[in-house]
Amino acid sequence: MTMRTSISLLAAAGVGWVAAPAAGDSYPVAPSCPQTSNPTSWAGTTLDTSTTKSGTVYNPAGADIELNRAGAVFNTKQMSVNSTMVYAAVGDFNRDGWPDFVGASENSSSGYLDIFQNDTWQNENCTSAACTSYSGAAPDWGDPTVVVTPKFTDVRALHASGFAGRYALAATDFNGDGWDDVLEIQAPSSAYQLTTVNLYINKAANDAQNRPTFNIAYQPITGISSYVGTQSWSGTSIAALDWNGDGYMDILVGSGAAGGSIRILKGSCPKATSAVKNAAGLWPCTGNLTFSDQGYLISNLDTDHTPSTADGFGTSTSGGLPVFAYADVDGDGKRDLIVGAPNCCTTAANRLRLFKGVSATAVETVASQSLTSTGAVTGVFVADYSQDGKPDLIVATDGHNYSSSTNGGTTYYYVNNGTNTPFSGGVKQQITFRGAPNTDYDVGFIFDYDRDPTHSPDLMVADGNDSAGYYVIADRQSITYVDCGEAASGIVDLGALTQSEMVVTAARITPSMTLGGGTMTFYMSNEDPANWVQASLCAGSVTDYCAAFPKAIGRSVRWKAVMCSGPTHTATPRLTGMSVKLDYTAAREHYRAGIVVSDGVGYVGAFDQPGDRGRFYAINAGLTSVLWDAAARLDATSDASRNIYTALATSPETRVDFTTASAGSTQLQALLTTPDTASTQALITWVRSARFGLGNSAPLTRLGSVETSTPSVLTRPGRPSWYSLGSALDRARVDSFISANANRVPLVLFGSKDGMIHAIYTFPANQSDSRNGREAWAYIPAPVAAGMLADYNNTQNANQSATDGLNHPLVASFPDGSPTLVDYQTSSGAFRTVALVSGGNGGRAFSVFDVTQTVDPVTGAVTGPTPMWSATPGLGEAGQGYAKPTVVRVLVGGAERYFAIAGTGVDYSDTQNLKGRTVSAYDLPTGALMWKFQARCPVTTDVAAFETDDALEPGAPTLNGYIDRVVFADKCGYVYKLDPAVDLGGSWYSNTGMGLVPANTTPDGKVEYAVFSTALTVGALAGERAIAGTIAARTDSTTRMVLFFGTGGIESVPATSANAFFAIYADTGAIRSRMLGACNTGTCEKFYGGVVVTPSQILFTRTVDPAIGTNACDTGSSTISGVELNPGTGTNFTSDFDLAVSSAVMGGLYGDAGAIYFATLAGDVARVGTPRAATAGGDTVAGRTQGMGVGDQATGSQQVGTTSGFTLMGWRVVL
Repeated sequence: MTMRTSISLLAAAGVGWVAAPAAGDSYPVAPSCPQTSNPTSWAGTTLDTSTTKSGTVYNPAGADIELNRAGAVFNTKQMSVNSTMVYAAVGDFNRDGWPDFVGASENSSSGYLDIFQNDTWQNENCTSAACTSYSGAAPDWGDPTVVVTPKFTDVRALHASGFAGRYALAATDFNGDGWDDVLEIQAPSSAYQLTTVNLYINKAANDAQNRPTFNIAYQPITGISSYVGTQSWSGTSIAALDWNGDGYMDILVGSGAAGGSIRILKGSCPKATSAVKNAAGLWPCTGNLTFSDQGYLISNLDTDHTPSTADGFGTSTSGGLPVFAYADVDGDGKRDLIVGAPNCCTTAANRLRLFKGVSATAVETVASQSLTSTGAVTGVFVADYSQDGKPDLIVATDGHNYSSSTNGGTTYYYVNNGTNTPFSGGVKQQITFRGAPNTDYDVGFIFDYDRDPTHSPDLMVADGNDSAGYYVIADRQSITYVDCGEAASGIVDLGALTQSEMVVTAARITPSMTLGGGTMTFYMSNEDPANWVQASLCAGSVTDYCAAFPKAIGRSVRWKAVMCSGPTHTATPRLTGMSVKLDYTAAREHYRAGIVVSDGVGYVGAFDQPGDRGRFYAINAGLTSVLWDAAARLDATSDASRNIYTALATSPETRVDFTTASAGSTQLQALLTTPDTASTQALITWVRSARFGLGNSAPLTRLGSVETSTPSVLTRPGRPSWYSLGSALDRARVDSFISANANRVPLVLFGSKDGMIHAIYTFPANQSDSRNGREAWAYIPAPVAAGMLADYNNTQNANQSATDGLNHPLVASFPDGSPTLVDYQTSSGAFRTVALVSGGNGGRAFSVFDVTQTVDPVTGAVTGPTPMWSATPGLGEAGQGYAKPTVVRVLVGGAERYFAIAGTGVDYSDTQNLKGRTVSAYDLPTGALMWKFQARCPVTTDVAAFETDDALEPGAPTLNGYIDRVVFADKCGYVYKLDPAVDLGGSWYSNTGMGLVPANTTPDGKVEYAVFSTALTVGALAGERAIAGTIAARTDSTTRMVLFFGTGGIESVPATSANAFFAIYADTGAIRSRMLGACNTGTCEKFYGGVVVTPSQILFTRTVDPAIGTNACDTGSSTISGVELNPGTGTNFTSDFDLAVSSAVMGGLYGDAGAIYFATLAGDVARVGTPRAATAGGDTVAGRTQGMGVGDQATGSQQVGTTSGFTLMGWRVVL
């Protein structure tokens, strides 16, 4: 079953372009011709000073960037310490550049807490700590066997009296003055319950012997024993870091509480109003730093996570203390958690688990990876030991539990393989063995104790109960090179273009390089954070590489070179220079979202750059006048009259007013990760304020950029597509719902970069209504709200560091998806309307909220939406939330169910295409996960759904009003088909029988099949090609369901690759029809924007990308093609028309009542055909209604659906 639209273009019609604005409304001038910048070059020392390097190094002798020599050549050296330390933390306390440490004993009446100063420079023959001159020979750092004997001197006691018990110790700059401080949490020996937190602030002045001095300790938090459990062992159970990026140091504390947990203690302190963050990104405190409880990072490690039972954690278990590392190990910019315990677990494969980060402040609830570890884990140490730029793992074990007679005192090295399961290769090397040198490791930390030229991370591990059992594991380099490494530029200085209103759409780079038997791959980005797009050889060039940006909305350009050595790793590629030219479009406003049309009114969002200023226009369907701009009307609205809401991350979600009056709510503070009421008020005030634009020639505005959020229009409900097949009771309930909401106040919904989903009043037939274009309410989804503090801090930092006096908004968390609106039947038989909105460019999650009646149609009182739930398909493996969620009505076990099915999309920081592959189904009312499917590559289409009774479909489905199949495709050209009507309790789905092409294997061993592959299906392209946009589905004259889609519809697909538009039979995947895109002078057509399907025609675009870096006025070109729905001769389509458009169309097509609408790369909104209602309210005046039309019954051709005008089958699907 598919939906009909009333468009039937049997011949090409003219193109109409948006015209003059209405009186009193502003509208942008036409965009200028795309231009190419002057080149920016890197050579010599600028390759060093203007790049960041990971696994690479600048070689002054050759003036080049080359690969590092391989590390992880481990050598052990005893460290002389006249003490017994079971707890320790590292810090440069006297700020001489040499890392010191603080150590504490256990159950000692003396109870010392002492500073051990690093004097290793004396053993390197340095005449001073600066090591600028030597009294003898300097160490031969080129010899990997050279290990300097460590020297540490006990120089300061912090305890004035003894303490018998255990500790958690951390050392870092807690108060932002640039000097490292010491924090201890004491656990008295009576029960080892963590009770007292003491913070020793460095006086920021050394004594006459250059030894650090400290203030008397104070307690930055009290009462932690009520929620933090026991210190039941020693190990890496505490971490100090700025957890939420607000510029204040926080701590994570592991304990036995709540079945094994890690608690967040959030830091804050008073600061000067003129304060500037220090080099480490911390605010200098003017008073004492204090902590407040922020809840758990993770809890119930004993039972609530995969594996379902992980014995050995918890308060009642000796050794049940979580030991962990919290760092980004998969390179996606979010910290991940690797956790074990000295008494975990009976099964060796469960002793270490990796929980991927799902946001800047949270980790997934189900472990992505379990690591086999031998022995009882006490130390988890993450650092780049291999020197290839990827963080590796070393694990140390205790002399108790799990075959301690053979396992105690062992250390194991896991190398990061750079995939989404970074340590799946298992143990690379056992570094130490039992008794060689120790039988037990209680304590350890990472430090560069010898300051060797490579600054490789060394490791201290010790048997804390034996003063002779302290050792340094030195990390040295070999004579071979690492496998791969990378170097990336900083953001390109735009020079005179800095304040120009423009966006960068593409880049052309010319590298100077030698490969040395290896390889070099180049990437470009136009955003911050980076969205890396691989550059390929430009058409007609063997020296230049071109990249077109998939998000043509940014202007923060940088390049990256990934270089790899050859098979023997004895030589390295070398980059000696780089030149970059940028293609940019200068315009007052840019259109990247699609346009939708309803009742004679078109709605489209736009944005200005720089400054991320948003616009949202209502235009008459004839494109002759602008009716209103919601951005201007939002700025004219008083803040007090706005209705802004967010949701607490409860189950179900709980709505809360997003006002300063709510700032005292501890639950709201937990959501926003703010430490107190004052900081919460400041954040809320900023979010609600006018904060977009540069602030030079025009005031700042409230509405943020509308980037790719195609709007949806909420009107009175209509009959669903399954109505004619529903039971009498179901039809009666539908009719009752329609009647009850016949006067629903019409609203248009869209997301923007201010973090809100806006609901704007629209009355097409009554343009004199003063509410038109005004905001009824705005909603901030919980996942977006959780990221707003980071955006606030980043913006504040950017504005403080800027020297131009302008505004520099840096926003990364916002709802950029296109709202899906759908009616569903609840278990009680009542119908409700919900909206589903994904993150798009602004996030990975999607949120569901009830919008049945948000404005009282009689009184006009705003009641607002009701939050339901949010989810992230794939959790830590999610890509950006580009895919539009789909809702399907299914029959499961004889009962009607409604499922929300959603994927994410490409993560452009993931150059291996491992993220964004999961498509998940959720119970619509509750958000419970039903099943999950893993594609081979990132999913790049929306999910299409249909009914079918085709004889070749497995399971003999029938036309009964319930969805039988969903289809979607990925970046590698695989098309997948599933029966969605299954409840697997959240397990991996296996679609055996739904295709013949094995595409992927899930983590639990299930094979996922594709019904079609551009590389493997007979008659396809014999190569992988991305399939993007929407897959259209409709039966043809054979009565079989046909799927329609094109390839290459992502900007990052090389313009030199051949593409095609396909019609395949959904039951078998066999190609019915194929249209090859033309290739001229090495540049090939791509099929962007999805498909519009009518009862007789298929409409799509064929686009030639603009040439890159040529300084020509080239906006690319497109052809809008119409072909017959039914098969032509052989595998050919029957062509109806081709209409040339003199600019590339890369967005979605929208079909409405006789016309097609689209936006072009040149910045125009255009129309093909003559709309049925060209003026606002035309359908209403003519007596036409939205929703189900008359006579929508099943037909012999099995085409069931609406004949109304409001149907979109394009890149952004509106239900």
